[in-house]
Amino acid sequence: MRALAIVNPRARRGRGLARYAAVRREIEQSFAVDEVLLDEDGRWIEALDHARGRDRVIAVGGDGTVHAVANALLSEGVGATLAAVGVGSSNDYHKPVRRSSAGIPLRIDAPQRRDVGLARWVDDRGVEHARFFLVSASIGFVARANRRFGASALAGVLGARSVSAAIGFAATSELVRQTNIRARLSSPDDDVELSNVSVLLTPFIAGGFRHPSFEALPHAGCFGIHVCTSMGRVDLVRAMLDLRRGRARGESFTASSLRVDLVHEDDLELDGEVFRARTVTFALVERALEACS
Repeated sequence: MRALAIVNPRARRGRGLARYAAVRREIEQSFAVDEVLLDEDGRWIEALDHARGRDRVIAVGGDGTVHAVANALLSEGVGATLAAVGVGSSNDYHKPVRRSSAGIPLRIDAPQRRDVGLARWVDDRGVEHARFFLVSASIGFVARANRRFGASALAGVLGARSVSAAIGFAATSELVRQTNIRARLSSPDDDVELSNVSVLLTPFIAGGFRHPSFEALPHAGCFGIHVCTSMGRVDLVRAMLDLRRGRARGESFTASSLRVDLVHEDDLELDGEVFRARTVTFALVERALEACS
């Protein structure tokens, strides 16, 4: 089978190419692979014109790389199946890991149709945006901690040694600054002091945080939604510790859409990538993407 690998050299704090080299031979046993580097200017998207008719487009990187490649496939109408090689930090898209090599998770087998999420949002300038997501979206504590994880130099140093330590540092740093967000949610239809909302397509929120009620995702035809409101720092710590243990504190329900209106612009996280938003609508798009399991 023929495949195009989109390789992110910046994955895992610049170790993407070295980690991919550890599994390249195994990938080449299954596919005739051409490779292109994922560049910040987006020139790699032009390579997708050559992916039409191929069996796989392989996202080689972390969750952000999977996010970018999936958005390109869906936006450009490329019919190839999405595969993935997890050489990133958290690799939540790959969980639970069913196949790995040299400690690197692989999703290159058994293609099937899966649900995706579509986030549409408006920022403070009134500019409209839209992105698909495959793992999760969040507003509040998780989104802010993701921004800190990506921006902090110390988190980068820790991440080179231990991803869990880097995630813990980012979460702790954000807890010190934690403030709730004045918002209105469409479900429940109410004004709230929002501590965090996660819109889930898998049970895995970030790193070792997992929601126990949503194991059937991403093939359940709905989002799993977890909402924490009016939480102080102590309550939020307890909520995060519960998620580390596979328990959930706060309100949990399923839905196919959700609208969040914020009084002030704040962070919006999609598959670990962070944007700025004032009003966000999440919609489920059923069976929109063929992807390897």
